[in-house]
Amino acid sequence: MEFVFNLWDVIDKILGAILLVGGVLGFVFRTWIKAWIENKFSSAAAAALETRRHELNQQLEAYKGAVMRDLEQYRANIDIKRSVALKMAEEKLDALRTLATTLDKYINEAITQPRFTIAQRVANGAEVIAATDAARSALRAAEIFLPLEFAVEISRLMAEAQALIVAFGAANPELAPAGHAETQAVMENYARASNSLRAEIFRAPPDLN
Repeated sequence: MEFVFNLWDVIDKILGAILLVGGVLGFVFRTWIKAWIENKFSSAAAAALETRRHELNQQLEAYKGAVMRDLEQYRANIDIKRSVALKMAEEKLDALRTLATTLDKYINEAITQPRFTIAQRVANGAEVIAATDAARSALRAAEIFLPLEFAVEISRLMAEAQALIVAFGAANPELAPAGHAETQAVMENYARASNSLRAEIFRAPPDLN
C-alpha cells in the first residue's frame, strides 16, 4: 500500500513537472509566435509604407514638373504679350508722329495757297502735291490706331484743305482776303484735330505687367 502511495507521489511529481515544463514551453511558444507575427506585420507595413511613400514622391515630382512647365508657359505668354504690346505701341507712336508732321505741312500748304500769286502757286505746285500725298499716306497708316470718329474728322479736314487748294489753284488769279472764311475754318478745325492728335500721341501705353 505504501508502495502505491509512493508511486502516485512520483507520478504526481512527474505530471507536475510535465505541466510546468509544458506551461513554460507554451508561454515561450506563444511569445515567439506573437513576436513572429508582429515582426511579419511590421515588415509588411513598413514595406507598404515605403512603397506608398515612393509613389507619393513620384506623384509630387510629377506635379512639381507640371507646375513648373505651366509657370514657364505662363511666363512665355506674358513675354510674348509684352513684346506684342510694345511693338504695337511703337508702331502706333511712329504712325501718329508721321501723321502729325505730314498733316501740319499739308494744312500749312493749304492755308498759304490762297495768299500766293499765280506764279507762286505754279512754283509751289510740286510741294503741294508732295504734301498732299504724304498726308494721305500717313492717314491710311494711322487709321488703325485712331478712334473711328477721329479718323473721319481728320479725313474731313483734309478734304476741306484740298478744296481750298483747288479753289485757289494756278488758274485762279484771285487772292483770298484777310480773314477768308474757308481758310479760317480749316485753321480752326486743324487746331482741334491737332490737339486731339497730340493727346493720342501722349496717351499712356497699355499696362504691360
